[in-house]
Amino acid sequence: KLQVVSKTDVQVGSGEEGENNTSDINEKIAQICTGPADFNDVIAIFGQPSDYKWGKQSFKLENLPVKRYWIFYPDSIHILMNWDKVDRLEIVDSAYVFNDKIPMGSSLEHVLSIVGQPKATVVGQRGWEDGVLYKDIEGRVGRCQYMRKDLNADFRFLNYTLTCVSIFLEVKSG
Repeated sequence: KLQVVSKTDVQVGSGEEGENNTSDINEKIAQICTGPADFNDVIAIFGQPSDYKWGKQSFKLENLPVKRYWIFYPDSIHILMNWDKVDRLEIVDSAYVFNDKIPMGSSLEHVLSIVGQPKATVVGQRGWEDGVLYKDIEGRVGRCQYMRKDLNADFRFLNYTLTCVSIFLEVKSG
């Protein structure tokens, strides 16, 4: 059971992490993905973040927007909040393993061998069509993206190496 704290209970800049905090990023992600998770769950699992942002605008804990903002934990995870619920996880932690099969740092070929080959490959441009591999995006060799809606995941690569996994969670607006 998660410890629930309110936004007013969090001490800004305390650096202390929630009591139920574990050191394993995979366990933390699993706790969030059992959802629906809210702001209190995020703080209980991950502790105090480094920042709250939307675009270039930063927010203080007391002034968080109602609809959308990102919670940042550098070198680990960025969490998109939507109506106070976790909408998306952008995982950059090098210790993360997707579905117990794809470790961060895996090659593009390894990821495709596990999740399946794309229905098409588009070279040189950005896109978000399900099942399409976008390769060498904007002319940057090795920068790729592959979204798989059936897995609720989007895989991103630099130098053909997995550097970020986005996991989409179902959120109903308030």
